[in-house]
Parts: sequence; structure tokens; C-alpha cells
Amino acid sequence: MDWLIIFFLIAIGLFLIIAEIIFIPGTTFVGLLGFALSVAGIIVSYKILGSTVGNYVLAGTLVLNLTAIYFSFKSGVWNKFALHKSNPAKVNKIETHELEIGQSGICLSDMKPIGNIEIEGKRFEARTKGEFLDSGTKIKIIRFDKHKIIVEQINN
Repeated sequence: MDWLIIFFLIAIGLFLIIAEIIFIPGTTFVGLLGFALSVAGIIVSYKILGSTVGNYVLAGTLVLNLTAIYFSFKSGVWNKFALHKSNPAKVNKIETHELEIGQSGICLSDMKPIGNIEIEGKRFEARTKGEFLDSGTKIKIIRFDKHKIIVEQINN
């Protein structure tokens, strides 16, 4: 009966550790519980069966856990969870000859404070200095901040 308790503690602990690695990445409650159950199985083996058998159980548990972890990484399970595509989207590539400070345009969307604008038939993402502008508002470029276009409302 004692061996059965120790076996189940270590087996459930190993199962939870493997589940943590394969299905629930990160250090969460499941992995910590699995580790705690494995340690509990080892402690119970020391207390009930003595230090010689406890040492064998400790060594066996370490070998079993490390082997299971090694094969769970080697099996390629992670490829099922990994993202293999990249995002080809780009930030505004503003050419200095394309846009100039003072050019005017119109808001294509609400600017809260970021939105889309149209200048000379081309669409850009821009931002205000913090103001909210409605769609259709006339705007002008007041400055460039790296790849960001900063605009303000044109007061008629």
C-alpha cells in the first residue's frame, strides 16, 4: 500500500509537470502543484521506507522527470503552439519630398487623438497634439515626429 501511495504521488506530479510544459506554458499553479506532489512522494518514501529506498526513489524520480521533460521538448509539440507567420504591415514611411509641414488635408476618421487622414489623395495615419477631431475636419501638418505625422485643425 505504501508503494502505491508513493507511485501515485510521483505519477500525478509528473503528469502535472508535463501538462504544464506542453499545454500551459509558464510557471502556473499546475506546474507548482506537480512539483509539490513529486516532492511529497519523495518525502513519503523517505519517511515510510527509509533512507536507502528514499534515495532510490529520489534518483528514479529525477531521471524520470528529466527524461519526460526532454522528450516532451524533443517531440516537436511546441511547433503546434508556435506562430510561424509574420506580420508584413509597415509603419508610415514618410518621404520628405512627399509631405511637407503646412500641407492641408481632411480627416478620414475620428481623431481620438490618432486616426486616418487624406492628403492629396493619399491616406496616412496621423495624430493630433491631444485634441479629438471629427471625421471630415480640415487639418494641416504641423510637424513630423520620427514616422508620425502630427496635425492640427484648420480654423476657418
